[in-house]
Amino acid sequence: MNNKLTAALSLITIFALFFGIKLNNYITGKEILGDYTPVTSVVLTIKPVKSNIRPISAEPQLTSSLAGIRFNIPKTDTINTFKLRDVYRSFYFRDKSKLKVFKDSVKTDYLKILTSLNKTGDDVIGDHLRQNKITTNFDLLLLAFKKTPADISFFNLSKRNTIIQYTFLKLKDLCSMSGVEDGLHYFTLKNVKGFEFGNPAVSRSVILHIFVNETDEYTLVMTGLSQRKIDYIIQSIQSF
Repeated sequence: MNNKLTAALSLITIFALFFGIKLNNYITGKEILGDYTPVTSVVLTIKPVKSNIRPISAEPQLTSSLAGIRFNIPKTDTINTFKLRDVYRSFYFRDKSKLKVFKDSVKTDYLKILTSLNKTGDDVIGDHLRQNKITTNFDLLLLAFKKTPADISFFNLSKRNTIIQYTFLKLKDLCSMSGVEDGLHYFTLKNVKGFEFGNPAVSRSVILHIFVNETDEYTLVMTGLSQRKIDYIIQSIQSF
């Protein structure tokens, strides 16, 4: 075997080992930290399911608002409420259920970050986003949440594919909220889009990350509310 062929095979081996280890960490649901301690990440294997939110008949309710949105809560038995300027509301009810709502006024614009990573040369992520017609942060997160380690193919270890898969799996891991292990749903209604993390039947709390007017983002944290009441709140959200 000549020297050139030996050198070429050595480079291929190094490439395969490096990217193989990186990708295998995701395939096995583990991420290697600086101290080489494996951390299980079931989050990466979960795919979002579209919610089937149907119209719900009116119930006795509270109406509230903050920072550009109005919403209804299908409960009237409040024992305590709290307000912080126009960015935070909390409601506590007699049955120990509660709802907290706040506007994400200091948010991270992941779409802007990813589309400005490389202004010159090969814009791998930007090209991928344009090919998938990603124009909002909701679209971006939905694309990321749909990624799983199963999408990685050892038959395609190109630099481009590795960058794309690694980037979106990391974004998925970064943006997944508490309760995602119990369920991940998304919804796209006329006035609001968003994600639901958790399952009210088993999770301590359910978190909604919602998008209104494409750019405004809010978080709702709910404890002790049924899925029907959560759907009621989602349907009632209006911008003003």
